Amino acid sequence: EPFYKQIEHCYQGNQYTSVSNNVHGFTTYQIGLHACCSSSSTTPTNCQQISQKLSLVQTIAGAPTKPTNVLWNPGNPVYISWEAPQHLNGNLNGYYVQYGLINEDIAMEDLKTVNMQSETKIICSDANNQSIYWAKVTAYNMNPDKTMVYGNYS
Repeated sequence: EPFYKQIEHCYQGNQYTSVSNNVHGFTTYQIGLHACCSSSSTTPTNCQQISQKLSLVQTIAGAPTKPTNVLWNPGNPVYISWEAPQHLNGNLNGYYVQYGLINEDIAMEDLKTVNMQSETKIICSDANNQSIYWAKVTAYNMNPDKTMVYGNYS
């Protein structure tokens, strides 16, 4: 069942553009062209297929959803673990992990940032069991033009 939800459309000469927010990142869609008449934008009627040829279009990478089940695991060694995002919206390029001591006077040099490619666990070699830490993890994708698309932090 095709969807017809159009968020915006524009006519320029004989060109028509329609944008929908009903799409997902890094997903292939089959696109066909139909002309419809309707008094309501959500229920097109009297549709006529204009083009017999269907096109395949792939959207660029979107932001992955946030990693889940982030755990601070005390022990020897201390490590942080997490699960991959539920929706990758691209070829997952990696994770950024930040952690530091819980301290009102935290300095930037006390903040640890690690770029992980595919692992979902990091050993915190400079951490100890006697201190209290905070941690956050985000996943990211990269588009062909090398722009990074970051998900939310867990």
